[in-house]
Amino acid sequence: MPRRVGPARDRGPAAPGSQLVVIGSSAGGIEALSKVVAGLPGDFPAPIVIAQHLDPRRQSHLGEILARHTSLELRIVEEAASLEDGVIFVVPSNHHVEIADHHIKLRAREANESTPSVDRLLLSAAETYGPNLIAVILTGSGSDGTAGARAVNAAGGTVVIENPKTAAFPSMPQSLPAAIVDVVADLDAIGELLGKLVTTGVVVESVDEDSLEALLSRLRQRSGIDFAKYKRPTILRRLQTRMAATNQPSLATYGRLVAQDQAEYDRLVSSLLIKVTEFFRDTKVWTYLADHVLPGLVEDARRDGKGTSTVVGGLFDGRGGVLAGAPGCRRREGQADLGGDPDLRHGCGCGRDRLRAPWPLPRVGAGWRPGPTPEALPHRFDGRS
Repeated sequence: MPRRVGPARDRGPAAPGSQLVVIGSSAGGIEALSKVVAGLPGDFPAPIVIAQHLDPRRQSHLGEILARHTSLELRIVEEAASLEDGVIFVVPSNHHVEIADHHIKLRAREANESTPSVDRLLLSAAETYGPNLIAVILTGSGSDGTAGARAVNAAGGTVVIENPKTAAFPSMPQSLPAAIVDVVADLDAIGELLGKLVTTGVVVESVDEDSLEALLSRLRQRSGIDFAKYKRPTILRRLQTRMAATNQPSLATYGRLVAQDQAEYDRLVSSLLIKVTEFFRDTKVWTYLADHVLPGLVEDARRDGKGTSTVVGGLFDGRGGVLAGAPGCRRREGQADLGGDPDLRHGCGCGRDRLRAPWPLPRVGAGWRPGPTPEALPHRFDGRS
């Protein structure tokens, strides 16, 4: 039987830097969750938080159901508690939860809201756990979890989805753009996969330097990007994720797979590219650019009766999703009038295997500011524009 979290017996809070797994699901989720927890190893070395959409007006038996399928300790969250390795925390049906300082905290539900919110949970978890967060989106209707998964991806975490082709309700996993998904897995394989992903250090401790150098050299030759200059822990963590997803036992065998499989090559390069937006850094720089630099350019162009175009460097995943660059790289940004001729047209160079020409440059007006805000996330970086 699951325990209910009151003042839980304290094994101590999760150490900073330890991993967290968050699983979100909706329609069809109870059966899917049962299969996932059944596949988890008994010594699972990280806490797991489960957010399953349920009717808040009815008593939930999700905890009791899942407890029948796992030997891991399972708790129903009833108040704030520290996250502990090897414990499954089940969010109650009538509350939201957020993660802060390696603790799980209840938040009140407002009328007509779906609870618990997967987006809200993932957004807060990404801030605390960053690259040590694994987000899993299972079967469900709607798109809850999409904005949260974007935040996980931008923070360097890992995003896993149930294969939409075999999911009972594919809408939730299918709503995530391919550019932010690290692993697509069949339901029966997710439990074992999570065990591999949270077993930290497998690649780091047994890295084959020759195979690593050969792989990075091959990527440099094909993509033009020298990933050897990236942070080594990040590179090794991403390689570990792809090796686990493809069931490759060594860097040597994975390197051969990348050489032969174009799709896996694309997935690896996409996962290695630095995924940064101004939402997380450099906001002051771009605000200064908007307030002090661009107005002067516009005024000079207006005085001379000429048009002005700017192109700001940016890095894309090749499918329209922003990986790095300036705020002006977003095609959907507001296009306010600058107050008459000339137009200021602002674009971004983008590239995957090579630098490509900018798309037709959109107009950006005086009202432009860096973004997006959290509320705007669902409309940004979706790779479908």
